[in-house]
Amino acid sequence: MWKDSVPLLLEVSQVSKAFKKRPSSGLFYDLFEKKNLKKKQETISTEISLTNISFELKAGEILGVLGKNGAGKSTLLRILSGIVTPTQGKITARAPITPVLDVGIAVHWDLNGLSNILLEGTALGWKLEDLQKALPHIIEYSGLENHLDKPIKHFSSGMLTRLSLATAFFRENSIFLLDEVFGAGDAQFREKTVETVIQKARSGSAFVVVAHNTDILKKICTRALYLEKGQLQFAGEVERALTLYYQK
Repeated sequence: MWKDSVPLLLEVSQVSKAFKKRPSSGLFYDLFEKKNLKKKQETISTEISLTNISFELKAGEILGVLGKNGAGKSTLLRILSGIVTPTQGKITARAPITPVLDVGIAVHWDLNGLSNILLEGTALGWKLEDLQKALPHIIEYSGLENHLDKPIKHFSSGMLTRLSLATAFFRENSIFLLDEVFGAGDAQFREKTVETVIQKARSGSAFVVVAHNTDILKKICTRALYLEKGQLQFAGEVERALTLYYQK
């Protein structure tokens, strides 16, 4: 049970997201007009991805987000990371947010591994002096010491995952957003990732984790959310959230 003295790092209040959806097929121009081609009126509909999502996250917590495909899990992480703007609601973060949403995707394919570490670290908001201090540890953690002079385009997806996670994980006292990071890399590195998440949470960081690997969520998460069609159906014990996930 969390004590009142544990810092509250993240507050999400009544967050919703609606996307404008345009027709995906059909001709927009009338080819039979005798005059100039005229664009037909497009019908724009609204697609609701999230509806009134609220939760809090304290230092040391690992919050799992469960739901079937299309439930809104990744949209939620993208809103928290600032990539997507919510239609309504408020997000208050009291610590740096470090998103790891697209592991295996390089910042610049033609640059080498070392340059990509520096670029990704800068993009995540690291101060240059802090990044330089952490650089030897990032390289050691990635296990790619002998490959960092090669262009990223020659890396395997597993190598790119190592590089991305290593760069992100050495940011201290952060709110980490992880989207399906446990499904990439070899088994040894996946286990290393799990242990790192647990250790960093014990050190005061916090995590919001999306993963279809429910065994890992059961192992690492302190609480869980269950989303269904963009709505929060349950927030609380991991076992209960997993039961709802399996039932649907």
